[in-house]
Amino acid sequence: MTQPNLRTLVLNQGYEPIRVVSWQRAVTMVWLDKASVLSEYDDSVHSKHITWSVPAVIWLRHKAKRFVPEVKLTRHYVYARDGWRCQYCGERFPASALTFDHVLPRAQGGRTTWSNVVTCCVPCNQRKGDQLLEKSGMTLLRAPKKPRWMPALLVKSLSDNAIPNQWHEFVGWLRPAVAA
Repeated sequence: MTQPNLRTLVLNQGYEPIRVVSWQRAVTMVWLDKASVLSEYDDSVHSKHITWSVPAVIWLRHKAKRFVPEVKLTRHYVYARDGWRCQYCGERFPASALTFDHVLPRAQGGRTTWSNVVTCCVPCNQRKGDQLLEKSGMTLLRAPKKPRWMPALLVKSLSDNAIPNQWHEFVGWLRPAVAA
């Protein structure tokens, strides 16, 4: 039985990770001869006449247009941007022990934007509360800014446990800073 949440890593012609798609989309891309399978999961899918191994990593056969997606503001992308490091105390934490903090607190009109949100551990977030940095006596390791899209951000946004073993040959150099 195929797991419904299996994902497939898509590599461009230079073998760089460019996106993650559902296994169903990956099978379609391979069937349409748009991609080749480089690595497979142990799972398989069956039709009346064909059995397919579920692709874990595929490589695009044709040169894809340079697609530079907008980097969405998500909790994990903020953590990846900041290297899973609290931007106040400097300690590294697994994603489960992190939160994000509004530099200009929402209570004082701050918005949830790339330039106003930083990775923060729970104790530092509680210590800062809804105060301005100057009043809290805390300082940032670095000013927050919107990241440029890069393949590393895609993979770094995943916790180490979320990266399938079949991907490690292709993204091992992009492993997150800490294990979850």
